[in-house]
Amino acid sequence: MLLIGSHALQLSGIDNGRKPRDYDLIGDFDTLAVLTKSLRKETRVKSIPNSANKTFLFCEDGRIFEYEIAWEGSSGHDLIKAVHNVGPDGPDRTKIAGIPAMVAPLDVLYSLKMSHRYLKNSPHFRKTRDDIMLMRRHGAKIFDREWFKKREDETYWYKHPKLNVKKGDFFKGDGVEYVYDHDTIHIAMAHIALENGPADSWKKVPAYTLYMKDGAEVQCSKEKFNAAEENVRLYGVLEEAQVLALERSQIPFRGKVDPRKSFDMALQKVCTSITSGWFREFAWENFDKVEAMYEPDYVDRFWNAVDAGIVRKLEPGEKGLYG
Repeated sequence: MLLIGSHALQLSGIDNGRKPRDYDLIGDFDTLAVLTKSLRKETRVKSIPNSANKTFLFCEDGRIFEYEIAWEGSSGHDLIKAVHNVGPDGPDRTKIAGIPAMVAPLDVLYSLKMSHRYLKNSPHFRKTRDDIMLMRRHGAKIFDREWFKKREDETYWYKHPKLNVKKGDFFKGDGVEYVYDHDTIHIAMAHIALENGPADSWKKVPAYTLYMKDGAEVQCSKEKFNAAEENVRLYGVLEEAQVLALERSQIPFRGKVDPRKSFDMALQKVCTSITSGWFREFAWENFDKVEAMYEPDYVDRFWNAVDAGIVRKLEPGEKGLYG
């Protein structure tokens, strides 16, 4: 059985500033039965399977155990074997409810956190990211790249958007009823001014247009993006979050959702499940910078742009969903 999570992090001498709420464990099915039996000698226990490979044990005394079953061939099974062989003396050890357990080393804890940093709709986005940054400051690194890839493949079982498609295919099936033309919303949120004549006549353009692939409708160029100034890349992320917040929250629920809440949720989605690849990685790594760029007036700017005719409303007969 392997102890992971905040308890293991604190046993490694790193304080993340939070009192651990539960015990995170990985082990085989037989050890789960032994642990459950041992706990029931101490307190009443309610066992609730969460999925085929995860069970929660809720104890009447307030303890909670999240137990991942390491089935043969799974990344969890591979991890236990790898940790068992760490160093000449093996890993640190402890006892959980009287049951011996290995304590995951720092690099393993970091690798586990990194493997689900892009998890879709995670309520623990900020906590996960904060822990990752903390472990980096203590020199943590991925302990095994092959294992890490396997763990990611198990974690991200759903598809992410691909940017090498036509615009209609990109938006197809996302379940959002569009009222306004997507591209013109981007224009309303644009920040980058192109110098062309007197300063008061400079035209603002969406940041993504500066790193689009030539001739593409959606696909962006990694080379152009990396070559762009940092403010262009940061505004690219900011504008994506603003447009997403408008389309998914502020437009359909006008006046009912706090604009800041809409933006924060949208930015987290940009950093996890709405985008993918190198753009998502940049957004995730620079989350703090973009969050600090929040503009309280972005919703008002949008509605002013609607009134000014900058944002185009879809005409009758146009599809409510792109595609």
